[in-house]
Amino acid sequence: MRGKKLFCIVIPVYTADLTPVDNAGLTRLAKIVGDKNYPTIFVCPKGLDLSNYRKIYPNFEVFEFDKKWFRGLYEYSQLCMRYEFYNKFSDYEYMFMYQLDSYIWEDRIAEVCKMGYDYIGGPVFSALSNWNLINRETGKYSPKIGNGGCGWRKIETFKDICNPNGEFRQTYNITDEYLSKIYIEDKYFSNDIELLYDLKKPSIEKTLTIVWDMSIPEIWESLGENKFFPMCAHGIYRYYPFWKDKLEEYSSDEIQEYCHKRLQKSFENNKKSIDAVNK
Repeated sequence: MRGKKLFCIVIPVYTADLTPVDNAGLTRLAKIVGDKNYPTIFVCPKGLDLSNYRKIYPNFEVFEFDKKWFRGLYEYSQLCMRYEFYNKFSDYEYMFMYQLDSYIWEDRIAEVCKMGYDYIGGPVFSALSNWNLINRETGKYSPKIGNGGCGWRKIETFKDICNPNGEFRQTYNITDEYLSKIYIEDKYFSNDIELLYDLKKPSIEKTLTIVWDMSIPEIWESLGENKFFPMCAHGIYRYYPFWKDKLEEYSSDEIQEYCHKRLQKSFENNKKSIDAVNK
């Protein structure tokens, strides 16, 4: 696409202070790509002080949105299903989403963009994640691609899906009211509309060489003697006992204590948000 840059790195943040996990994720990103001058955009509430982030990763732009979209996971998911969100990134072909509970081993961001997929996210294997893992055509178990916390989104495709006046939403009568009932945005894109929109995604096998998310200990064991890390992974804190002897950043007692508390709080908040949406 003439005039468009291949990708930007998108980092959503909510607060002025970094947690131990945020610090580990951003420090690692800076180590791997910080000297490459990749376009990097922080997405945050209006007026948020980002000076603590600049101490680690100095060069980035800021796209501010209304504070209401950052109150919690539900509100953030609602933002990620809006046409206006993706339209802000129209100068780029892809966004590489890097939430700060992610980790990156190597820089293959451009290489993955050039594969031409619409969407890549960590495979979801567990039904406990509230995803429907039954293929609607075959009736068989089918892991999904995937979790959007660390992954690639083709901007024009997502604009097409999210445009309230576009063919897709008009054809299937996907109203704002319907979307307001969606709690998990990546589940919506990867799972809920899979028979309605032909979203080009890689195979599970291909995805596992690029990004991990769910069921990481099981993935590790399944690799047998040919173990490897992908390019990146998301939700590191969810599996901190697994990572503590594999990642230097997750070896300290401080970060392990934080991960334990965050995991407990995450379960509580998810239940509250789902209950609120279902009322």
